[in-house]
Amino acid sequence: MKNILYVLLLMGVGFISCIPRPTNSQDKILAYADTLIRKSYYDSALQILGSVSPESLYTPASQARYALLLTQAYDKNYIRHTDDSLIRIAVKYYDNSKDESMCAKAHYYWGRVYQDNKDVIGTVREFMKALPIANKTQDYDLLCLLHSNLGHLLYTHGLLEEADSVYQQAERMASEHKDSLRWVVSLIKRADICMERGEGFYLEAERKLLKAQTILSSGGNTPLAKKMLYSLASLYQYMGRTEEAIETVHNFFIIESDTAKYFASFL
Repeated sequence: MKNILYVLLLMGVGFISCIPRPTNSQDKILAYADTLIRKSYYDSALQILGSVSPESLYTPASQARYALLLTQAYDKNYIRHTDDSLIRIAVKYYDNSKDESMCAKAHYYWGRVYQDNKDVIGTVREFMKALPIANKTQDYDLLCLLHSNLGHLLYTHGLLEEADSVYQQAERMASEHKDSLRWVVSLIKRADICMERGEGFYLEAERKLLKAQTILSSGGNTPLAKKMLYSLASLYQYMGRTEEAIETVHNFFIIESDTAKYFASFL
């Protein structure tokens, strides 16, 4: 009888040991996907997350992390969000957790889902929920995303003064963090707003674009340089400064030519 009990006990232990443990491989995969996203390997992160079966995630924490990471990976790969069933899992969990950083991120990406579905009220509501939390946690990357999207939203709805105020905050943050690319983007956005506001703001637009040009000259980004030159040429045309407009267009096409030669060297 003792031998039978011993065998049954061993069988029970063996059965329990075969049950998948959520804290091992699946959580490691989620952590790896998170690292890939942080390093801007968005397509690789999406592939990794695609290998995870949601049914294999046994804890609410793992389910929420997976939901947030997958929503983030879709967003970073420019895949349109069609519904909010996934991100709701993350929001519900992080709203009741002590992780404020993840809570802010969850609300931001819920806002992005609304934004993709043209729901302005939902977008603004979730962004405004995320903003004070991101300010509290000093999440610079998230704050930049929030200001960029809020600024764009306000701009496209004709709220130019409000959009400029948001981009001004983004410019200040980028300057403080010595983030040249985001700094240039903010300057170009503010210059475009100045042009929209009319002739009285043209000189301010020129100052911002020339400042962006100076920043880019120390090792710039070609797409941003082209955007800056396009805006500057348009501005000079509005101002009636034809020669400067032509010269700026010429510089634009020099960049176009250099880019074409660069790619041709790899063919």
